[in-house]
Amino acid sequence: MIVQQEVSVSRRLDNRSVKIAGAAILGAMAFLLQLFVKFPFPLLPWLVFDFSEIPTVVAFLLFGPAWGFLSSTILWLIMVIRGSSFPPGPYMKLAAIVAMQVGMWLGFILAKKMGFGTSKTFASGIAMGLVLRVLLMTPINYVVVGVLFASDFYYNTASKALKVAGITLASQGQFITLMLVFSGVYNALHVILSVVPTIAIAKINPIIRQSWFMQKVKS
Repeated sequence: MIVQQEVSVSRRLDNRSVKIAGAAILGAMAFLLQLFVKFPFPLLPWLVFDFSEIPTVVAFLLFGPAWGFLSSTILWLIMVIRGSSFPPGPYMKLAAIVAMQVGMWLGFILAKKMGFGTSKTFASGIAMGLVLRVLLMTPINYVVVGVLFASDFYYNTASKALKVAGITLASQGQFITLMLVFSGVYNALHVILSVVPTIAIAKINPIIRQSWFMQKVKS
């Protein structure tokens, strides 16, 4: 009976309509989480942790990369339509999520070639997602915060936050350096925040056993 149920689940997950609907629902769920569940990164308060990326990662693991990207795009589109006090925000969010998911995908492929099991494959995906996200978002943060939107607001906000942590900014150059370092830390932590909870979801949801990720590991 259990085997028959899992086969039935697997067939449903392979259905294109189910994938489209699932990605759309998870994208909308991501927006709601982004809207209501968030908290600032203490060292650079304009950077905000939120749980919106968890549904996009679930879509990625459940249906595959294309559907994870679709879910992320839906989140981005809703953010753009709703509007943002910081115009580049939705685009930076999309870039961060896509970089993370591409890195995870590459990590899975590499782990598969090396014959890793499920746990090591998942860990490899997290590691590659973290690295690629930090590598992409560091120059983007430099261009956006350090060049295009360079203003006293970011310098003063960072100065107050870092002073609480015992760090005093001596110059604009030091601000740029520390901003890039801490934005890298922020993006690394956000990958962990976004991906690790899916482990708990997988443990309580038997559908995950028939997910794209599990089939990728088994094949």
